[in-house]
Amino acid sequence: MKTFSIFIGALLLGGAIGAQNQAHQATVINIEVPVRVFDHGKFVESLTRDDFFITENGIPQKIEALYLVKSTDIERQETLRDINPELSRKFNFICRLTDYNPGFEEATKHFLENIVQSGDTLDLYTPMKHYFLNKNVLMENSREKIAKDMNTILKRDINAAGKEYNSLTKELKRIVRSIRYCVDETCNPTSFGMEGQDVGALSGLDFLLSRYFEIVRKRESLSAFNEKTLLSFLGSLKNQGNQNVVFFIYQKEYLPVLEQRYIGALADLSPEGAVNMTQMNNIYKNKFSNLTEIEQIAADSGVLFNFIYINNKESSGAGIEIAEIEQSTFSALTKTAESTGGVTSGNANLAESLKKAASAAENYYLLYYTPTNSPRNGDFKNIKVEVKNKDLSVKHKKGYFSD
Repeated sequence: MKTFSIFIGALLLGGAIGAQNQAHQATVINIEVPVRVFDHGKFVESLTRDDFFITENGIPQKIEALYLVKSTDIERQETLRDINPELSRKFNFICRLTDYNPGFEEATKHFLENIVQSGDTLDLYTPMKHYFLNKNVLMENSREKIAKDMNTILKRDINAAGKEYNSLTKELKRIVRSIRYCVDETCNPTSFGMEGQDVGALSGLDFLLSRYFEIVRKRESLSAFNEKTLLSFLGSLKNQGNQNVVFFIYQKEYLPVLEQRYIGALADLSPEGAVNMTQMNNIYKNKFSNLTEIEQIAADSGVLFNFIYINNKESSGAGIEIAEIEQSTFSALTKTAESTGGVTSGNANLAESLKKAASAAENYYLLYYTPTNSPRNGDFKNIKVEVKNKDLSVKHKKGYFSD
């Protein structure tokens, strides 16, 4: 296997690092709130400290410092006391895909050449492995070479990880076609290509249904991503002493199921099979069951989480319906982005979605306040940031745990 000298591999999404509440000084608690304000998608950079209003659990707070940050530089500041914010950045690319997207080539090139600065670090999470840049790599190698190596790793790992998943998806399509045939015709092993297999006491239809549900569960077992791994990852990023930016790239998942117009006929032959076929989403709906906990831990982590999704819905075929699954996953990732002040973006052009998210992350305000009339009892404190101009869009983290 080819070795990539620029990227060093590590374990994928390791265990959680114990999260601690943010405190810049021993005697004064500074709550840092990164805020991004947009006017029809364009960042607004003219706001002053008096333009912002912050409440914690509904109680107004005094803004003691404002820093306007562009990339890693402070462009302007208004302070009642100096805070000395940490502006170094760590970028995290997380790719949960089963098919390599050609848009990665343009996206990685743009990101390395236009966004990443010499003091930044970059971690890459593929479906196979976690990679991070060698020390001083940005000074020792051209951005073109780094982008090329990054894209090569993505293509190799995504294709390798997706091979079995896509093979099982094709098998599910074949079985659904055979089930549809059994609904219309007499069903026997030779009629659906299972000759030579031990069907045992099962009828042809029962065998197909049993095989279908077995493969669905096998395909699902290939994904290790769930509520536990998401919370573990978010916890591992807390208190790293930098501005953490996440780009979570996710491919929507679909499941071949029997077309709805055949369900009634299937129910006449196998009532249980018909019920199970129409309730396949039950396998996935509990992967992310506590959205409130996810939102709070995401906000408390201090990361900027950007959710970019790809919609690669396949053609259905005769008797096959391609049903979207994992709505709970999509909801969890959308809520994670919203609670951290990040963006959710999805269209047919992956490169454009990544460019949009990266551009939105470049400029921001850092607001600081010391909580008043707010006991530090370990509860989650809700933060709300508003500006005088109500026509502007404001994105910010939604709170923190007062440990």
